[in-house]
Amino acid sequence: MTLTSTFRPALIVASGRVAGAAASFLVPLVLVRVLAQDDFGTYKQVFLLFATLFGIAQVGIAESLYYFIPGDPRNAGRYATNALLVLLFAGGVCALALAAGADLVARWMNNPDLAPMLPLLGIFLGLMLATAILEPALTSLGRVASTAAAYAASDFLRAALCLLPLLVVADLRSLLCGAILFGLLRLGGTVLILKRTLAGSGRSPAGGAVFDAALLRRQLAYALPFAAAIVLYAVQENLHQYVVASRVDAAAFAIYAVGCLQVPFVDTFYTSASSVMMVRMTASRADAGQVVAIWRDAARKLALVFFPMAGLFIVSAREVIHLLFTDAYLASAELFRLWVALIALSCVPVDAALRVCADTRFLMALYGLRLGIVALAIHPALTGFGLKGAMLVAILSAAVGKGVGLLRLAGLLGVTVRHVLPWRSLAGLLAATAAAMTAGHYAGRGLDAGPAFVLAARVLAFSAVLGALLAAAGAWRARRLGSPGAALASLPAEPGRS
Repeated sequence: MTLTSTFRPALIVASGRVAGAAASFLVPLVLVRVLAQDDFGTYKQVFLLFATLFGIAQVGIAESLYYFIPGDPRNAGRYATNALLVLLFAGGVCALALAAGADLVARWMNNPDLAPMLPLLGIFLGLMLATAILEPALTSLGRVASTAAAYAASDFLRAALCLLPLLVVADLRSLLCGAILFGLLRLGGTVLILKRTLAGSGRSPAGGAVFDAALLRRQLAYALPFAAAIVLYAVQENLHQYVVASRVDAAAFAIYAVGCLQVPFVDTFYTSASSVMMVRMTASRADAGQVVAIWRDAARKLALVFFPMAGLFIVSAREVIHLLFTDAYLASAELFRLWVALIALSCVPVDAALRVCADTRFLMALYGLRLGIVALAIHPALTGFGLKGAMLVAILSAAVGKGVGLLRLAGLLGVTVRHVLPWRSLAGLLAATAAAMTAGHYAGRGLDAGPAFVLAARVLAFSAVLGALLAAAGAWRARRLGSPGAALASLPAEPGRS
């Protein structure tokens, strides 16, 4: 499998995800201007619960379609139907649990205003779980353009139907009612799209959309072990936010949640690049040197994007938060400066590499280690250092996970720690980013202007210095190697080269 044949579909799907994520990103930006700070904190708690349960309650069944449909396309309809029924059941259980336990969850999260929102959240969650099969099924059937369109159209419609009710009643209940309407439309669209897609894809009647218990047993046997890892991952990723929510009021949680700003491009680019890396590493398993070269090249290219992005956010955090969330959330800027450390750490996709090596047991242990760090350290850190302490624990957990994962990966790849990453390239890029940060810092210092103007000055100075340094480094490397062609030819060299 060539890089082009893998990367092009990934880019198509990523384009749809980026467009959809941009639409979804607008929702909180509107809400901070419509809702009071404590109501916005309640909104953040509602969708923190949604994100956690949405990942866990799928029990890996939607992801199983990536494995079963390409391997057995004649039964595509049956695999999709099995997954739909499992997810409908899981959604019903979640909806009933949220309705029955609304008061308990509200007390645990220190927010009585949360309780009346949870039955509505349960309905929306149930609908979204049932439709989680849409994009995996389309991708598995080779309909990558349809997958991209589904991601984009779905997120645009969700953003519109969540925000439009707020024009009538500026209340969180109206937003959730709009979200439920979206869920109903998406469920109908999912059934219709898959019915037409399967009917027009040459599937035999034997592979029609009917329940098949034997195939379901195979799907569950494949999915459930991964579901355990997903549970650990979701809990350790979000535990710090739950602990903060349980210790502070909704308005303070809103400040913390804004500080934990998720930049849509980061997840989309990381996921797409990691997927391409996994496919290429898997296809090259017979050549250990090539596997190492692919891994190191992926880390280098991710760092080329994420190091500068993190550096720019550090120097312009105040302006970014002011422009996106208004001056009412300026207290989140210092938290955001810490949070972007996770963007820089994203240049090491160690989780994806361990999956290529089929070391899922160690991956689960790694998630358990990270969970243990957060569980043990979060309360004393929050008590001693406030919201910054909680965030530092989350960052420490991620950093330790990356470090331990790298040690394991070095052993699996048969290289030393010195060679497991292109350390020299990463250090050079980090130094160039630090120089650009200095330029960006002084470019905005003392300017008596609005945040948009200051941000523009910082971005221009940062980009100019970083671009000049990278161009100079590229020219020096080309001269050292003799020609640009020689430089390119050197990329897949022995593992020790960087």
